[in-house]
Amino acid sequence: MATPYRGSTVQSDGQPVENDGLVDDLVKQFADPYAFLRELVQNAIDAGTPRIDVRLDAHGDAVRVSVQDHGEGMDPDVIENKLLVLFRSGKEGMEGKIGKFGVGFISVLALSPERVTVTTSKGTGRSWTLHLMADHSYELFETLGGGAAGTTVSLEVRGKKLPDVARRSRAALEQWCRHARVPIWLHVSGEGERIDRPFEVVDGALVTLRAQVGETDVVVAVTSDEVGRAAFFNHGLTLAEMPSPLPGLTVKVLDARLSHTLSRDDVRRDAAFERALRAVRQVAERMHAEVIASFEAAVLGDDAARFGALFARAHGDRGVVPLRDVPLPLLHPLDGQRARPRRALGKEPLCAHRASPLTEALAAAGVPVVDLSIAREARGGADLFRERFELVHASDHATLLQVRDATPAEGAMLDRLRALLEVAARCPKHLALVAVEGKRPARVAFGGPLPSPTALVRESLDGDPFRLLRRPPALLLRAEAPLVQRARAFAPTDPELAAQLLARAILLEHGRLDDGACRALAEASLGTILPGAAS
Repeated sequence: MATPYRGSTVQSDGQPVENDGLVDDLVKQFADPYAFLRELVQNAIDAGTPRIDVRLDAHGDAVRVSVQDHGEGMDPDVIENKLLVLFRSGKEGMEGKIGKFGVGFISVLALSPERVTVTTSKGTGRSWTLHLMADHSYELFETLGGGAAGTTVSLEVRGKKLPDVARRSRAALEQWCRHARVPIWLHVSGEGERIDRPFEVVDGALVTLRAQVGETDVVVAVTSDEVGRAAFFNHGLTLAEMPSPLPGLTVKVLDARLSHTLSRDDVRRDAAFERALRAVRQVAERMHAEVIASFEAAVLGDDAARFGALFARAHGDRGVVPLRDVPLPLLHPLDGQRARPRRALGKEPLCAHRASPLTEALAAAGVPVVDLSIAREARGGADLFRERFELVHASDHATLLQVRDATPAEGAMLDRLRALLEVAARCPKHLALVAVEGKRPARVAFGGPLPSPTALVRESLDGDPFRLLRRPPALLLRAEAPLVQRARAFAPTDPELAAQLLARAILLEHGRLDDGACRALAEASLGTILPGAAS
């Protein structure tokens, strides 16, 4: 049997000593012993295969791992003078090939297999079988039946369980071969699953942009993870993964001109690498528009989960776009627009959790109101959302007054109330029951404009309705105030008592209920109850 991979040294006495330390060192360069799958996939792709099948089966007390391709196959010359010779590759100077150093096949020894079997044919009616043993000896012989072109590499590994081998094989294939340019199937005891997936797929991606810059295929993505990663690929096989050169963005680069280092754990920092980084930066310049478009799509689709995830990536320490550019959802479209960027909303944009008569009135007045409901799944919730976008709640900014129709009994109560107030203090001309939404006045009754039937008020409504100068046109009673509700309950049976209750409460809260006012109110009621008694 021939023994490849062996060199020799000479002792001081002139006797040669076999030394396979170089082989051991090269095998150890593969930090993951299952990286041999990457190397065999790489060889298969370089051989022009349209498909790769990785099969794992229990074989007695061993596990058999085989990688089958349908590429160009090998002849004895390639096997003995290229495959089994260190640092000699048949791909030097061949454009489009991944392997260059001639050390990849040796990785099959990392699992310490009892035997490695290579069966290959160039489709010319002849086939060859190579047995590579654990001690690195081998035998090569021709086998019957040429069959179709292709190569199958099989390993017999003892001391391992099939489930563990399957788990680690899948992980290795997904790490190193997930974007291979040919389909890769993993078969475990006959059950198959496809490993490769489209290059543009990025786990956890919120926004993805793919572009071709010359010969460089670039994917830039915003993911839910703020720590961006960069991965470099040749023919879909992973060369290296590292922190992203663009903070907060995940980057993938596919370029046949990129190459791995001899140690297989990094990409070579050469002219091709620098060219790829320039392409990445060029594509990343377009991400701002893509992120903004994704925000708008989330708004138009009422996708709160997506909007919340994008918001988390926009306002953090590694924010990907300025918040001033983010389109915000409006409760009521303005000029036909459902979303507008923060900078277009003015100095003090308003917000609300749901549509209401107040928000409708604000929108009718041309005031944009941001819909907070889409922030329900944002990190930090609506409060952080409001803070980051500097939003003011509509109910803290404006008041909507709506006249409440009075029943006949309530009408009688209001007429008596007006008469009582006139004898105790100068009362505004109009008096009405109103429903109040928004910035609520502190008092039961307040001065303000007479709604017809509604009025949108942005100034304070807590002024004195009895002042002499600039008296408001109407005295308005908050229909939902507990005291007003109690008076309305008295109105059908005793409108005078209801009016007295309101009159005294209104004068008291405005500082007008002195001895004279109390006497005037009492005399006015007596005059109504007992005609002539007041005199």
